[in-house]
This record gives sequence, C-alpha cells and structure tokens, in this order.
Amino acid sequence: MRAMRLPSFDAVSMVRLRPSPDVWFALRTTAAALLALAIALLCSMEDPKWAAMTVFIVAQADRGMSVVKARNRIVGTLVGASMAVVLMGLFGQAPPLFMIALALWLGACTGMASVVSAFRSYGVVLAGYTAVIVGMSSTAHPQQVFDIAVARATEILLGIAVEGVMASIFSPASPRLALERRLEAYLRQGSALAARLLRGEATGTQIHGFFASALALNDAVDYAAARSREIARLGGRLRHISYLMLAQLLAAQSCRVGLDGCAPSRALRGVHDLLVQRAEGRSPGEDALATTLGRLDRHHRRLRRLCMQRRDAFDRAFALEHARTIVHDLQASQQEQAAFEQGQPSRRRFATRRHRDRYEAAYNGVRAFLAMGAASLFWVYSGWSAGAGMVTIVGVVCALYATRPDPVSGSIGFLKGAGLAALAAFVCIVWLLPWVEDFAGLAAVLAPFLILAGLAMRRPSTAALGASGSIFFIDLVGPLNGTNTGVVQLFNGTLTLLLGIGIGVLMFTVLLPSGAERYLRRLRRSVDADLAAIALHPRRMQRRAWFGLMADRMRARLGLAAALPEATLQRDLAALLGALGMGSDALDLARTDGMPGLRVRAVLRRLARGDLPGVAEQAMRAARHHAGLAGDRQDAQAQAHWRTAMVLWDMALCAREYLQAGAEDSVQAQVPLTPSVTLQS
Repeated sequence: MRAMRLPSFDAVSMVRLRPSPDVWFALRTTAAALLALAIALLCSMEDPKWAAMTVFIVAQADRGMSVVKARNRIVGTLVGASMAVVLMGLFGQAPPLFMIALALWLGACTGMASVVSAFRSYGVVLAGYTAVIVGMSSTAHPQQVFDIAVARATEILLGIAVEGVMASIFSPASPRLALERRLEAYLRQGSALAARLLRGEATGTQIHGFFASALALNDAVDYAAARSREIARLGGRLRHISYLMLAQLLAAQSCRVGLDGCAPSRALRGVHDLLVQRAEGRSPGEDALATTLGRLDRHHRRLRRLCMQRRDAFDRAFALEHARTIVHDLQASQQEQAAFEQGQPSRRRFATRRHRDRYEAAYNGVRAFLAMGAASLFWVYSGWSAGAGMVTIVGVVCALYATRPDPVSGSIGFLKGAGLAALAAFVCIVWLLPWVEDFAGLAAVLAPFLILAGLAMRRPSTAALGASGSIFFIDLVGPLNGTNTGVVQLFNGTLTLLLGIGIGVLMFTVLLPSGAERYLRRLRRSVDADLAAIALHPRRMQRRAWFGLMADRMRARLGLAAALPEATLQRDLAALLGALGMGSDALDLARTDGMPGLRVRAVLRRLARGDLPGVAEQAMRAARHHAGLAGDRQDAQAQAHWRTAMVLWDMALCAREYLQAGAEDSVQAQVPLTPSVTLQS
C-alpha cells in the first residue's frame, strides 16, 4: 500500500512569506470562507453556512476558472430558485404532483447538462438541484418558499462575491505569463511525441494524453479570456497552435505508416532532429527549417520519377509528403507563438465542437428522475423527519455526477469525503466548540480543518475528497448566531448525508448503469455517422473543428481507461486516429481546386454509405490513377494530381487502420446513424 504523501513546504519560500501555490490556495480559500461566514453572521442571515460553503464550491486555483464557475453558479442559482417558487405556486396544494414536477425538472436539467459544453454544464446542473434544495426545504411551509429562495440566493451570492474579491486581490495580475509557460510546455510535448511517432516508440496513453492536453489548452484560453480582454484578442493564436500541433501529430503518424518499418532516409532523420531540438526547448531557426524543406523537396522529386515502377518508392514519397507537412506545421506554430508573445491580435475565429451522446443524456435524465422518485417514496412511506434532506442529497448526487466519465468512482469519492467531514465535525462539536465564545475562537477551530481540505483539493488524486469534505464539514458544523449544533442533530445530519449519497451511488450501479463498452459502441457509431455526413456535406465542417471533435472523443475515451483493458485502449486509439485521418482527407478532397473528379467522387460516395472496405480499395486505385496523371511533371495541373493522389493514399491507409482496429460498425445497425453534432462552418 502506497503511503500518502503530505503537501511539501518550501522552507525558503515560507521564510520569505511566499508559500507554495497549494498552500497559498488553501490559505486564501479558507480566509475567504471565514470572511463570508463572518459577514453572513453579522447580517443575521437565515443559514450562514451557505456563504462559506459556496466559497469552497467555486474556488479554483486559476482565477479565470473561478470567474467562469461563479458566473454559471449565479445563473444556475437564480434559475433554480425561481423554478422552485414557480413549481410550489403551481403544485403546492398537491405534494405528489409537486414531487413529480421537481423530479422532472431535475431530470431535464441533468439530461441537458450532458449535451451542452463543459462551461454551461455546471450551470444547467445547478439550476436542477438548486430547485430541489429550495423546494425540499419548503415542503413543511410552502407559503415561505419565496423567502427561502431569496435567502439561499443571497447567501450564495455573498459567497461568490467574497471569493471573487479575495481571488482578485491575491491572484496574479495577468494570466498571459502563465499561458506562455503552458504553451511552451505544450509545444515541447507535441514535438517530443511526434519524434517518438517517427521512431515508432509512442504509446497509446501518450497520444491520448496529448489530445487531452490540446483541449486543456483551449479551455485555459477560454478561462483566461473570461478575466482578460488581452487574452480574448490573442486567444485565436493559441487555438490555432493547438490545431497545428494536432495536425503535425497526425502527419507524423502517417509518415511512420508510409515508412512501413523501413529505415528513414537522411531527409527524414533531419525532420526528426528538428522535432527533438524543439522538444528540448530550442526553437529551430528559419535557415534550418528551409534547409530541411529543400532536402525533402529534392528527395521527393527523385522518388516521384520511380513511383510508377516501384511500390516502395511510392510509400517513401508518401512519407516525405507528410514530413513536409510536419516541418510546415512546426514553422507555422513557431510563428504563431512569436506573434502571441509580441501581443499581435488574431482575427481567426474557431468553431469548437464537442462530442454529444444523446442516448447517454437520455439515460442520465431518466435516472435522475427515477432516483429522486424512489427517494421520495422512501421518505413518504418511512415517515422519517429528515427525509427531505435525504431526497435533496440523492438529487444532488445523481445530477452532479451523471456527466462524469465514471460516475460511480466519483460519487464514492464524494461519500468518503462526507465520512471524513462527519468525523471532523464530531471532533469540533463534542470537544472544541463548547469552549468557543466568539467568532475568533470559531475561526481558530474551523481553519485547520478547512486548510487541510484546501490542500487536498489541489491534488488530482484527492480533489473530490477535499471538495466534498470541506463543503460537508461546514454543513454539519452549521455555525449560527448564539447556538451550536448538538450531537443528536449531528448524528441525524450525518445519517441523512451518508444515506443520501449511498442511495445515489446505488442508483448509478443498479438503475440504468453507465456501461463503458456500450458507451464506446455508441461513440464508434457517432464517428461513422460523422464521416458519412462529411462525405455528403463537406462544406458544413471545418477541418480544425473536426480535429477538435475527435480530440474531445479521445478525451472521453481516456476517461474510461480504468474501466477497460489496455489492449482495448490501444485498439480504440488506432480506430480514432484512422477516423480522424479519413475525415481530414475527405475534407481535403472535397475542396481540391479543379477536383474532385469521378474517381474521387466515387470514394466519397462509398464513405457516405459506410462502405469502408470499398473506401480503402477504391482510394488506392484512384491514388495510383492520379499519380500516373501527375508523372514527374512539375506544372500546376500535375501538382494538383499528385496532391490528390497523396490524400487518397492516406485515406486508404486510414480506412485500413480503422478496419483492422475492429471499430467499424455496420451502417445497418439498429441505432440509426445520426451525426453527433450539427455540421456547420
């Protein structure tokens, strides 16, 4: 059993009053929570703990993330509280109808959160379970629902405001330096991975991780743009670099396939050396890039003369074509990086695409509805006085964790955090709080526990534990003016909390469980449907949007890595890379000047029908045909034929890779093939 590592403290930084980022985050968040609690107590708010809990809910290490989360929480809180008032006004005299309407609202919000972007998902989920919180708190006194809604909204808005002020004071002035460091790390990671691909040493986990890093960079740009107009103007350059590095990675994969185990030529070794140099943090100069491109062009022209006689010459020419793409993308990414560091605004607008599984969204919505209904029936027939709180917790868990890749593991972490919070609250209530007489003493008692929770929130392995522990610790202690929570009240609250979370976990495992294999089958059918849609309507999808969509699918697949064996991970990676290449090639073919001809249109028709074996066969024949038309001539028409031949050859290889991975589903599957996103530019 691995020993738990405690947070490290830099002695020099502590002496200079500059704690590490983890310690600084914990101290800042704890101070903000205690300040919000003090203001709520001073203003005699109905339930001051909500102000302190909100601080830990919205707190993020990155100021931009805090801003985005706070905005969504404000909108979700106001919408959810308003809906609770409306539903109580409509069905307040008919409790069964009120519970059904509340469960329907929660299910609708949970399902919608599964298909909207990550930024809006939190707000939609919050609108669902805020209505449950306010509505269930009002069941004993329906006439007070408006007062309860206003009280909850006021306390939550106070917590958001205090956290925002503290984060603004103690966060760095500009996120630009942090983005520059992140961009450099991303470029080095991408160059190192491309070099490993050329050597045939890259693993599936590394490739998956890089696609996740590309999406994380885009998310970081969006977060930074929320707090900085400067980043909003420059963000297009970072998104373009993210796309260029993904294209470079795909080119490196195709280059390696073209070599087919053969030793790389001197020109290809030069490309590899450039990538290694960039991975070490040394940007290749323009002269070195131009020299490498010149060597590739000369070697490429020699091979083209031999292509019609020797198959290996065609494969090597194909590899060199993609090697040129690698160098061009490397050159363009360096230019974009320099422009970003010089503060040159970008006019590019990027249409982002995310994978949407509508079947999973329907499962999540129905599960949340049925779970809340089952919890409500348990409350009604048991007659438990604290049953309303249990129903609330079930609704929160089923809504909050439905959108996670592995909801069972996440909700179990939530349960563990609640258990630790109950132990800490017991220590405080029984032994420490009876000696407290003022707020200073209360703060001294709560601060150590909250600081430890804040430190846990900064580590990925304990983040869920720290977040739930901090929130439920404040909830169970329940500080109020002039009174302390009693032991009996603590035990009742702990039982309500643990039983509610436990029922939520049970619902994820018994009621419409989220099966990893079933999810992957639907993901593959979505890929097939999108490939068919691209072949039919290529101008409705931008190439960089296709890269973003497939990167999001790889990130979703990576979230299921623990649930499936490594062999399945490698097979799915090969399938997704093959699909990414086919879609990219189809977009290139449809937009070739003077093309597509009859043979190209025949390939696209087969792709639209889902006939991938036919795509591989037809694309290879068409590639040889266009290569023969190009010959060794260098005029514009010959160059167009040659480029078309290379794209067709790449499509054939990608189709074979996709088929060999076993990822093809028949178009006559029971579930109809519909694109996962609306294809539009």
